[in-house]
Amino acid sequence: MRTAYGKYIGDQKEQFLKRGNPEEVPAVPESPLTEALIKEGDEIVTRAEAIDPNNASVIEFRRLLNQAKEATTTEAQRQALTRMEALEDEVRAIAEVPKPPAEKGIPRRLSLEQVSGLETRFPIEKLWTDERAYLDKLTTEIEREGLTEPITIRVRDDGSLIVWDGIHRLAVAQKLGIKDIPVEFIGNISAFSKRCLGDQY
Repeated sequence: MRTAYGKYIGDQKEQFLKRGNPEEVPAVPESPLTEALIKEGDEIVTRAEAIDPNNASVIEFRRLLNQAKEATTTEAQRQALTRMEALEDEVRAIAEVPKPPAEKGIPRRLSLEQVSGLETRFPIEKLWTDERAYLDKLTTEIEREGLTEPITIRVRDDGSLIVWDGIHRLAVAQKLGIKDIPVEFIGNISAFSKRCLGDQY
């Protein structure tokens, strides 16, 4: 399926060849097309960053996207969008990696002790100082409805695990002593699925 990037860049190349003069290559169109290209790129790379933020293509795609947003000339914007198009398929594939089914050995629930033993993106203890009001409200909600939304754990390329999203929910679960934690895994799932989680704990 041809994307907006591919259609736009293909049209530019065709017009370039017809003219034979680089100075006559048409500039990146004004909105809504340019805005749509940037918006689509932002959505793709944001999903990819949540799955594999250290991937070189994802990092480069984000850099080019920022260039396109901040470009002061239409030529600079066109060049950034052209380079983004070359990376789009790879970044899109990362962004759309499906979650593995439960039958492949990826757990959907862990004990509080297991999740609490993982690294987090920032210290949980600071939350109760910096965001007490929000945590108190969240505590009331979880007491009433239970912990239903999973905590996201990212698998790094080296196989190590880090609590990526849901740190506030984990803090509340620790406070309330909730023993059974719903989880989901993102990142290097293929490598992680080959290992038995029990071997790590």
